[in-house]
Amino acid sequence: MSHYADYLNNQEKHPRKIGRYWATDIYRLKKGYLTVDNFFERSKIDDIGAENICTGLAYEDFQEKVWKGKYLEYNPKTLIDIDDFTLTIKPDFVFEKCVIETKAPVKQTWSIPDKWKDQLECEYRAYEKKVYLGVFGNNPTRRISMHLFPYKPSDVRWKNIQKRLKVFNQELIKKYGIR
Repeated sequence: MSHYADYLNNQEKHPRKIGRYWATDIYRLKKGYLTVDNFFERSKIDDIGAENICTGLAYEDFQEKVWKGKYLEYNPKTLIDIDDFTLTIKPDFVFEKCVIETKAPVKQTWSIPDKWKDQLECEYRAYEKKVYLGVFGNNPTRRISMHLFPYKPSDVRWKNIQKRLKVFNQELIKKYGIR
């Protein structure tokens, strides 16, 4: 295992709690990667995943220095209470008029992939501002650059997110009987 994977896998993380979910969980729920049975298990990050995460963190760190003093908040945490559970949203950059969520994918992208739309929808609902996906190194050589893609909010997506989380929350309570 690389030093990067070892480092990331050994970081202290918030323990999972029934009734508290992250915006980044929603796509994993939709695809079946996060289930009632594995909810409390911590995923291991492999070497390739660790290198990709570290590349994104380095880009984000540099961008934070470039934008210093221009944004309102960097990586703030916002909570939305929905019925009997809480959704946690942590965008990368919150400006006066918009929110930017950054990613550093390996593959070049020219639109917003489905895997990030639920997270962007949650960021829109939390801040009620324009939301952009900022894609770092979006070129074959991964040179420093950022392409911004505007996210179009969707009431249908937001209703589906809430419904998915409500069902999942109830399934967890039924299985584990705890809160």
